[in-house]
Amino acid sequence: MTQRRLDEPLPWAASRLSYRSFPAFSRRWLAGRAKLAILVVLALDTIFVSAALTDTAAFDLSRLPYVASSFLVAAMGMLFVGPVLAAAVRHAGMPLARERILVVLALAAGLASASALDGWASGAVETARREPVTDDAPTGAIDIIVGLAIYGMLGGGLALPGYLAESRRRTQRAQHDEVLALQRAKQELDRHLGVLQAQIEPHFLFNTLASIRSLVTRRPQQAEALLDALVAYLRATIPRLRGAKVEHTVGEQLDVCRSYLEIMAARLGRLAYRIEEEPSLRPHPFLPFVVLSLVENAVKHGIEPRGGPGHVEVIARRDGDALVVEVLDDGAGMSPGHGTGVGLRNLCEQLQAGYGARARLELTAREGGGTRAAIVLEGELT
Repeated sequence: MTQRRLDEPLPWAASRLSYRSFPAFSRRWLAGRAKLAILVVLALDTIFVSAALTDTAAFDLSRLPYVASSFLVAAMGMLFVGPVLAAAVRHAGMPLARERILVVLALAAGLASASALDGWASGAVETARREPVTDDAPTGAIDIIVGLAIYGMLGGGLALPGYLAESRRRTQRAQHDEVLALQRAKQELDRHLGVLQAQIEPHFLFNTLASIRSLVTRRPQQAEALLDALVAYLRATIPRLRGAKVEHTVGEQLDVCRSYLEIMAARLGRLAYRIEEEPSLRPHPFLPFVVLSLVENAVKHGIEPRGGPGHVEVIARRDGDALVVEVLDDGAGMSPGHGTGVGLRNLCEQLQAGYGARARLELTAREGGGTRAAIVLEGELT
């Protein structure tokens, strides 16, 4: 066990006691345990002194400082002789098998010292009594076993199972993290394949080419503009997909959306759009194609079913320390079950994989008709 790993919190730690978040018998575990133990021992010592002061007939108050200090020394010794010896073993950097044997022996030495310290502190208390208590009853085996069990638990025995299982749990954790990494890699590969399939769908490409063909003889300038938009769209999507680049920028995503909306505006002949952005946000990293998914959704499920003129807005803005990208349409609006489709579910999974709990997708109906879809990344602009 390296020094660095002994000083780091356990990856599976979930204890409310902060010292138990660190490896058992490490320095940080020992320091945290000492803070807690000192408070408890001082409280018990205070209770003992208060009880003695209220019963002056039974105690010789002149010996009270000696008794109180004896109690403190004995209690701290019982709590820490074994753990301190075990910590010294852990930080010696020896092989694990030898370390485990010596840690157990260290706790056994602490157990023996705890018994001796308890006897010494009890003797100090008896010397302070005006009428010493005599107990001629022999000490039985059960009493000895119970006493040793208490000494063992106080002297680090409760931490011993966690220490012995630590190596196994680290191995299990490493295997778990490796499985998660493989799953994330597979999801990333699937996402790239899905994006490639979604962005270059045959029907989208064929329909666009058919629109260009129909415009060539009747409206050559419009056909040329549509062809330029298609080229810009393909130029923006294909190279980045081949490069397997995980993070693009806000500006790149808005440019792809602009090319797509230009194509759809030429094809539908009734679509208007607007893209608004804060210039400072353009270079900010952003997951690829998630905004485009919302734009496609707005056109496919909002503008196309409605009939008549339609309008789509894409807005990238700041909201405090959050980055917000909104897609607004005045189309058919939200229908029952809207937002539960495979596309939006995949989008939510991408956001969760890329940003965790900081990201959320908001879907709301707009007054007067249409839908607002927004990706909100909390704490992204701090």
